[in-house]
Amino acid sequence: MHVGASSGQIVVQQSLPQRVVRSARYRATNLAWRLFEGAKRGAHRGVVKTTDRHMLIVGCQRSGTTHMERLFRADPRSCVFSEFSALSVAPDKTAWQPLDDVVSILQSSGGGYSVARSLFSSHRSAEILDALPGSIGVWVYRDAGPVVRSMLRKWDGDFRAVSQRVESLPDGSWDLSDFWDQVESFAAKHSGWSAGSDMAAVYAAFWYLRNQSFFDLGLDRDPRITLVSYETLTRDPRQALEFLWGKLGVGNPPATFPTQTRQPTARSDRASPLSPEFRHLCDDLYERLRAAEASK
Repeated sequence: MHVGASSGQIVVQQSLPQRVVRSARYRATNLAWRLFEGAKRGAHRGVVKTTDRHMLIVGCQRSGTTHMERLFRADPRSCVFSEFSALSVAPDKTAWQPLDDVVSILQSSGGGYSVARSLFSSHRSAEILDALPGSIGVWVYRDAGPVVRSMLRKWDGDFRAVSQRVESLPDGSWDLSDFWDQVESFAAKHSGWSAGSDMAAVYAAFWYLRNQSFFDLGLDRDPRITLVSYETLTRDPRQALEFLWGKLGVGNPPATFPTQTRQPTARSDRASPLSPEFRHLCDDLYERLRAAEASK
């Protein structure tokens, strides 16, 4: 590994053998997962039974929900539906089909239990759980700073357009239009944001209002819904999964396909992209989420 300086920044470069090894490991891991997923689908395909245990993964984007989904895919008993899945109105949409159809698909999934990740449906968590007796919800959350930085890296200033494109129905209706108006108004109020300026404030407002809805919707008082932080999930994923398997009433699997977990991350000391007022608001909400997680 070579460490050098460029424009006052430290640049870390991997040697060719290191890159080859890393690439080979990545390819081997991907192949193993494809074989495992294929075996799971084959095993479930011939099963004719009603699945009566269901898990809904919700929360804010860039908070670790994809990581949680992948961990549950490691269980041979699970049937996992990602954001783009058979539950969607179209292959390129995350918006779901009518709830009756979603329930029918989940109940006939064939696995020991189903897992559905739908961040778009976070505000409908209680309604979805009501329609699926025996189901639980998992709200995944993460500190605002890393989430905002991740959103800026992934979408720059285009997240609203991306959200509208994938979350709208075929007739063009978009359930989150009013929510996005609230996000932009909130960003303008607390940071002076205006159209065309830096998107950090908008993404912080999105994080704040999405996670605040956990309390506004009374989900903190709903025993079916569990809060799991990114830090908890990465520090001890097995413990988190065993707790949720217990809540589902399915018990631990006899063996779990090995997964590579992300490294635990402490709250970042890097310069925050947020204004002091926004940072205070987000810190306060983050602590409320932590307290709610501990109480559940």
